[in-house]
Amino acid sequence: MPNTFGLLATAELYARVTGDHRYDDFAARQLAWVFGANAWGTSFVVGAGDLYPHCLQHQVANLAMSRTGSGDILRGAVVNGPNDADLLKEADTFDGARPCSFAPEGGPWSRFDGRGAGYVDDVRAWQTVEPADDFASTALYALSLTAARA
Repeated sequence: MPNTFGLLATAELYARVTGDHRYDDFAARQLAWVFGANAWGTSFVVGAGDLYPHCLQHQVANLAMSRTGSGDILRGAVVNGPNDADLLKEADTFDGARPCSFAPEGGPWSRFDGRGAGYVDDVRAWQTVEPADDFASTALYALSLTAARA
């Protein structure tokens, strides 16, 4: 996600500096991709959209918050999203984590995997569902730039 939000911010800054809006459509596609217009149909920002990560690899979210996607969630957290599918073959977890795995109705996330990319919403998959401050800060910057234009 930091790359996607970085591309979004770069396109917006380019338009501001040059007055050239040739990358506006590209930026709109990046924004849509982050919020669910992707192969998995999920947003990678917790609490944004109809479908978003439920089982974060985050100690507080795992132990004290809802793992159902409603109620107390780590709203606004940004996760990495799809990653190298080979990295997801062996699950990893932190000590004391409560089991949590979520898949959309109709089947596992893997049915959408391809071209070497994979995604799972599982506390054991830090590669896809660990929120990070640098992801959130890049998202906040990019979204604030695009909101200022709207």
